[in-house]
Amino acid sequence: MSNGRLVVEAYGGGAIVPAHEETDGVHNGILELGSVWAANDVSKWPVACVFGSQMMGGLPPLKHYMWMLSEGEELMAEMYEPLDVTYVAIDQLHASELWVHSKVPIKSLADMKGLKMRALGDAAEVLGEMGVTTVFVAGVELYESAARGVIDAFEYGQAAVDWDMAFQEVTDYVYISPSRAPLGMNAILANESAWAELPPDLQAIVKSAARARAIVYYTEMQFGEAAVLEKFRDYGNTVEPLPKDVEEEFTRLAAEFYKEKTAQDPLYGKVVDSILEAKRSFELMGM
Repeated sequence: MSNGRLVVEAYGGGAIVPAHEETDGVHNGILELGSVWAANDVSKWPVACVFGSQMMGGLPPLKHYMWMLSEGEELMAEMYEPLDVTYVAIDQLHASELWVHSKVPIKSLADMKGLKMRALGDAAEVLGEMGVTTVFVAGVELYESAARGVIDAFEYGQAAVDWDMAFQEVTDYVYISPSRAPLGMNAILANESAWAELPPDLQAIVKSAARARAIVYYTEMQFGEAAVLEKFRDYGNTVEPLPKDVEEEFTRLAAEFYKEKTAQDPLYGKVVDSILEAKRSFELMGM
């Protein structure tokens, strides 16, 4: 698009700065650009989890993308404003995560009581309210933890990601619902000084290319998810929708959780209110 005027050298996570610390790398000028999962910045801003995994019970991926272009990107830029970084654009849009992998069947809300489940972030707090015993286990340790019976269940990622982690070998049940993590999202951050050196047309190219790639990425992932779920079934896993009473109680408690958060944090409130307003608008339009 730039006819050779802009060359980007891409490195995998952890190659230059520690994995999950890309924001600090950009802020400190070690990286000029970084593709960042905002939830990794939750220690800096609690609302970062909402941007990274979207809000529990919130918008599905394509509607979230529309919200990002209409108002979300502006709010995300506001979040990162205290650092020496420039928010550029959304660059990855992921399908909703599988709700849970479990070694035991979950037939109703009663089965959640005492379930020892790996969960992270906001969802862990809500699950705790449901009587789940939540524990932190690093992603790379999930396979062994489930195999040894340290945990009964866990959440991780999308179907294709989880299949590659071989989770089908250590659990028997897969429950599907978009209520916990309706989507995943990465965004491009640029070092403020490096970004300022780019002329406006190259800035526009980076922004446009990132936004376009987000949709291509989501399309590729979405068409692959159904096929991977069939692989789980063929392997012998039971793949079912999350029981309705579990989904409804989780969504109800999530709404209460957000009420508390928004009362404590003005930026959190602005973001959640904006998403809820977008959700109402989509419903009024029959979308």
